[in-house]
Amino acid sequence: MKRNNKIQKLSIIGGGPAGLASAYFAHKNGLKFELFEGNSEIGGNCKTVEHKNFKFDLGAHRFHDKNKYVTSIVRNLLNDDLKLVSTPSKIFYKGKMITFPIEFKNLLKKLDSKIILKILIENGINIFNQNKINSFNDLVIKRYGSTLSTLFINNYSKKLWGIDTTLLSPKISGGRLKNLNIISIINIFSNRKHFEGFFYYPKNGFGMIFDKIKEEIQNNNIFLNSNVTKIFHNDNKINAIEINDNKKIEVDQIINSLPINIIANILEPKIPSKILDIVNTLKFRNLRIVVIFLKMKNFSNYASIYFPDENVN
Repeated sequence: MKRNNKIQKLSIIGGGPAGLASAYFAHKNGLKFELFEGNSEIGGNCKTVEHKNFKFDLGAHRFHDKNKYVTSIVRNLLNDDLKLVSTPSKIFYKGKMITFPIEFKNLLKKLDSKIILKILIENGINIFNQNKINSFNDLVIKRYGSTLSTLFINNYSKKLWGIDTTLLSPKISGGRLKNLNIISIINIFSNRKHFEGFFYYPKNGFGMIFDKIKEEIQNNNIFLNSNVTKIFHNDNKINAIEINDNKKIEVDQIINSLPINIIANILEPKIPSKILDIVNTLKFRNLRIVVIFLKMKNFSNYASIYFPDENVN
């Protein structure tokens, strides 16, 4: 973010990761800002909740070192509290644990020889496959072949996203699906450590990152329990917001981190109904978290366990 002397104050809507990151860079660049969060805590879907002596994240979060600049910022915030973790994930298949991301060496130990032969033939053919990748389904077939895609990836992804994988963008893979080809098989047999088995994780939960940002940017700039209920605009410029249906605040410039359908419905004057109808067709996936507290140090040695069986919901 470059310093802009014309900006008197930034008004940031939402105290999740995006909103807090905006506040962090505003603070670092000497810009005045205010952040409005509708809940009683910051962090959005990346909170770490504490219940008695138990801590749990709102989701299976982990921090991959894929952007050196971002990693350096988080390192500076957490210092020694950012831990390097070596914990793989697993796929539960017919009573067996398959390593994920998929490794051929592991498949040899876990799958029937006929299935292994089929996988090898499909991935051999894939070397010459020049088909255009238009969906997530196309991507996983290109990377793993139809057998592995059906066994381990497509069913789970359909359960996760709620729609068929032929309708999902290939971008949802986040770069985590590696090619299963002759080169990758040789690399696996050379006992190279798999990148995806390593990630960073804060000592006291993922939400610690955002708690540290809150400390860094000073609490008096953050307004909790402040739900933005209206956004006023005139001549193509937002000039005020309303908090909790009663308090109107004039603004200079805003940064919005709320979903577009929420923002579209609180604009004053109202946007054309034709546009609003289109916006309201956007769908979002809900997440239900069930937390079970156990009096034991570890339940398993895995970061996550995936259940691709379509009969297991």
